[in-house]
Amino acid sequence: MDVYEKIISSAIEKDYEFVSHKDFYELVKNNELVGKKLFLIRHDIDTDPKLSYQWLKVEEKYKVKTTYYFRLKTLDFKLMNFIHQSGIHCGYHFEEIATYAKKYNLKNLAILRSKYSEVEQDFKKNLKEINSKLNFKIESIASHGDFANRIFGASNFDFINQELLKETDLLFECYDPLFIDNFTTIISDYEYPTFYRGNKNVLQAIEDNDQIIHFLVHPKHWRSNWYWNTKEAFNRLIEGIKYRNAK
Repeated sequence: MDVYEKIISSAIEKDYEFVSHKDFYELVKNNELVGKKLFLIRHDIDTDPKLSYQWLKVEEKYKVKTTYYFRLKTLDFKLMNFIHQSGIHCGYHFEEIATYAKKYNLKNLAILRSKYSEVEQDFKKNLKEINSKLNFKIESIASHGDFANRIFGASNFDFINQELLKETDLLFECYDPLFIDNFTTIISDYEYPTFYRGNKNVLQAIEDNDQIIHFLVHPKHWRSNWYWNTKEAFNRLIEGIKYRNAK
């Protein structure tokens, strides 16, 4: 967390304004990006949801806004409600296409796309169930990347369109080009010894005064939780063997 705190404090010292994905969406929609120096942090809670409390402690100390996205397997409704009540944006990290493909052993993209109506129903069902257990309504979604996506050759947001967003009262999917094309610099955390993936590391981007920095982080790169990391690695191994060997 000392590294995380260093990133945030360095950005504040360089006069960056921290905004959530929802804040950024409103700025883009209203054409209000000119002259702004922005920093966005997106937390993809793929594993180890309890680490969020440590991130949130740092964010509260510096009074900054970020964004958290939870998968079905990491849903923690108490934590998600706490995040929302803290004034932090919280959304759904969805992966229904990959889940459907693995369930029915589909690797041909054309065949898989012919099943998107069923994928869409799964998505709407999952979203409705999540909303029913929260004290707030999910307003944004972010696609999760799975090994299966590399096999069938499409991202999990492939079935998302404006009609579906409107039907489900969602504001945006955060890989929409109208959203991400406005970032000056996109950086993701990564495993040792590289630590960062992108054109530069995040502290260098801050030092260079890049106008709009988007930083994506994942729990597994910030602490070694043997339970979650072992569980996720084992599940991916078993799923991978079954999916790749299925006829």
